[in-house]
Amino acid sequence: MEIGKEASEQSILSAIREFGTFHPSGDKNTYEGNFNHSNMYFKVDISPQSKAVMAENVGELQNIEIGARIFFFVVPSQYEICINQIVEFMNVIARTTEAKFVLSQEYETVYAVKSNGGIDYKCSFYSSA
Repeated sequence: MEIGKEASEQSILSAIREFGTFHPSGDKNTYEGNFNHSNMYFKVDISPQSKAVMAENVGELQNIEIGARIFFFVVPSQYEICINQIVEFMNVIARTTEAKFVLSQEYETVYAVKSNGGIDYKCSFYSSA
């Protein structure tokens, strides 16, 4: 998840606190932890070296400046719970900040974007297979 610079470190960490626990990860700009219930691991980079959006095919969002990247590591046996927690996390960020964001998988498959309106879901989190 790539979040625009408008979201403060405090607002991102506050949103994470609603879902789990975290701790600094050695680097002063990096945190890691797990979401409660699903045990989904995440890593937050509050000040990424590259401020450019790395996700592909995001239209106008390609030009925003990134202030944070969050990497979610979904637990396969808890997939549905993990996805629900990611969606709820996006809702908290959307509700508590003016930041635009992109949720993608490996920067290729874009699942959701938030621009000036609400969250726009681009594809399903569930395969049709």
